[in-house]
Amino acid sequence: MKHYVTLFLLLTCHALQGQDCNCGNDFRFMVQKVQHNYAGYDDKVTPSNQQRFAELTDSLRQVADQSDTYQCLGVMRTWLRFFRDLHMNVFIKEDTSNYDIIRRAFRQAETIAESPEAFTAYLARNVPALDTLEGIWEDETKTYRIGIKKGQQEDSSLFSGFILRADSIFWLPGQIKMKLRKTGGNYQIIAFYTRDHSLIIPPVTITGTTIDMGIYGIWHKVIQGDNGAAYTAISAARQREPSFRVLDRDNCVLTMPSFGLAYKPMIDSLIKQNAPILATTRRLIIDLRNNSGGSVLCFENILPYLYTRPVITIGGRVRATAENIRDYYSITDYPNIGDSMKAVFRHELATLQLHVGEYFDLWPDDTLTLPGIRKYPASVAIIINGNCASSAEMFLLKAKQSSKVKLYGAHTMGAVDYTDVLATPMPCSIFVLRYPTSSSNRLPDYPLDNFGIVPDVLIGEDIPDWVEEVWKSDPVK
Repeated sequence: MKHYVTLFLLLTCHALQGQDCNCGNDFRFMVQKVQHNYAGYDDKVTPSNQQRFAELTDSLRQVADQSDTYQCLGVMRTWLRFFRDLHMNVFIKEDTSNYDIIRRAFRQAETIAESPEAFTAYLARNVPALDTLEGIWEDETKTYRIGIKKGQQEDSSLFSGFILRADSIFWLPGQIKMKLRKTGGNYQIIAFYTRDHSLIIPPVTITGTTIDMGIYGIWHKVIQGDNGAAYTAISAARQREPSFRVLDRDNCVLTMPSFGLAYKPMIDSLIKQNAPILATTRRLIIDLRNNSGGSVLCFENILPYLYTRPVITIGGRVRATAENIRDYYSITDYPNIGDSMKAVFRHELATLQLHVGEYFDLWPDDTLTLPGIRKYPASVAIIINGNCASSAEMFLLKAKQSSKVKLYGAHTMGAVDYTDVLATPMPCSIFVLRYPTSSSNRLPDYPLDNFGIVPDVLIGEDIPDWVEEVWKSDPVK
């Protein structure tokens, strides 16, 4: 497969003048780490694909030996895509000592030669003829301010969003952050570049004043022409906070956009504060959209409200290498968890240390039995979408076993077969490798990665308010 070398070099258009890191060393480090520590390696590399995998690895190793820092990220991610595991990736570590390397790596990104002053003048000069999308936009964290401008005669249906103000580390003024296309009266994202300039095409909802990309952020229009429309930005952390609200006497909504451990006290507090409402409301709607996971501890206190029968949890095994034990399972003193869970983690560590070098069944199948079934809520509707992953999907696997529960929306991401993700620094200081250290005992019979969990009732992307759709389309009798 020597064509990988030629193809990759032809496709890479951002060559730099020299290297800040040795990409070949990073590539070899990554391959060794994954081969010896990734929980899914022996499941994914099989006799039937071993030759193809070896050829891919050898070809990309040659590419890595010729690649600069910017190209290196793409080379490594190309190799990792073989495993089709959304929990495994190489990302860039933001650290003050790396700023100059990062700037040099991304300085050759595609740009528009237009200053903020020139763009503001363009908006003021063309107010009557401006497209609704044209103007100045900011993301909710106010990290990025971009200008969105319609293409000229060569392609007037294409819109480019370019940096007016950013961090001046990963992104510099003039660089293109997103591209959109207008067909009829509809807009769609055709390219969006993440913080490390990776190309994605996220699901998006666009109105005259917002571009909602789900877990990839919400953009607000702040200026169009000479009309400066202010808004209050909400931090990314605030966007992930849980909330509770009452719709009517029969329906309430618990929104949980994240299961990050930092949000566990908030989730528990909301459930406790609203226990009287939950005990008298016929239907609970749980909005889980865009919840990409975190810790299973975050949802333990909502399970009693869903419970109708014993809940079976399939166990899992750990690839108990010395590195995995040292770098992941030796961490037992997490914040926002009680002493009893810390004791459990210490016990697991001691157990793994007796089984170094094994795929060890650390967690047996478990059955949760509660003393009774709560009368209210009588039914539970859980709203999901393609950004639900990891521990959010673990929650759904438990919730689906209840006769009270029905799932609405779109299928989940499918990132729940291999978990307990370890982040390890690489030889080049700007790169960090993430890989899972454990796997579910559902495998190989019942895989969910890259398939996801399918809802009982589909909701189309054309429906603007999914909570209202659930509320109105299936009223409690």
